[in-house]
Amino acid sequence: LIVLIWVLPLNLLAIALGNIAVKNVEEKARTSMEFVMHNYMEETEQQLAETDYLIYSMLRSNSDAMIMDRQEGGYDYEISKNRFYKTFLNMFTVANVSDGSFYYLALQDDLLIWDKNLGNISRTTMEQYIWDEIIDSDCTGWFFSESPQPLLWHVNRNPAACYGGMASLNEAGQRMQKELPYRISQVTFTAQPAEGTKEELTVSIYWKRPGIWLNVAVSQEEVSGSIEGMSAVMRYTVIAALFLLPLFYLLIFKLLVVPLKTINKAHEAIENGD
Repeated sequence: LIVLIWVLPLNLLAIALGNIAVKNVEEKARTSMEFVMHNYMEETEQQLAETDYLIYSMLRSNSDAMIMDRQEGGYDYEISKNRFYKTFLNMFTVANVSDGSFYYLALQDDLLIWDKNLGNISRTTMEQYIWDEIIDSDCTGWFFSESPQPLLWHVNRNPAACYGGMASLNEAGQRMQKELPYRISQVTFTAQPAEGTKEELTVSIYWKRPGIWLNVAVSQEEVSGSIEGMSAVMRYTVIAALFLLPLFYLLIFKLLVVPLKTINKAHEAIENGD
């Protein structure tokens, strides 16, 4: 009984400390993930802002852009448009900007598109999306699109023109993975925060500008696998102790206490002259 009184509280304490350790590890992982996710969102927004600035500054300083801006058509317009496209492409390719950009001139109904890293989206598909979802819908500002692939957009508009940039979110997991010690199993963009599972630790952060949730999931095993395993061993040890310690006590009683009592009685009998 004394053994049970001493061992059982120690095991219970070990379980409590193990659970606390697991929660601490998970909280640390969650904090690290949130930090990396915030950095990713800020970097993506900054790249789109740089795209806006690049287009805006060229429209105000480039002579070909100024000829285009008059939207008078004809030979001079076409020559200036081709030169402007190439000049902007050269700058766009090397600058720290978003994956794609576009410039639409309303009076000429002319659309220019620059693509730096939009993966497997064909130019025809991108053109059609910009016509249908941006030009014809009069949308402006920040927004998110799932088709033709996950994209973050920033669109600027005036009565005569429309321009902006798009950032591919397909490589979000790869970019964030570089800063995390845990293997990312899934990255999603949803209207509501994602629900986690027992197998995964999921962190959701609201991305204010496009109005969506960024959800990142990592393997629970990688985050707290070893500590969780130790905690489970402790739990099983306590359960085993609850069953085995009484049996151990009975075994000791039978093998040690009963013979000692018999010897005691024999000793008393000898002393009494029996």
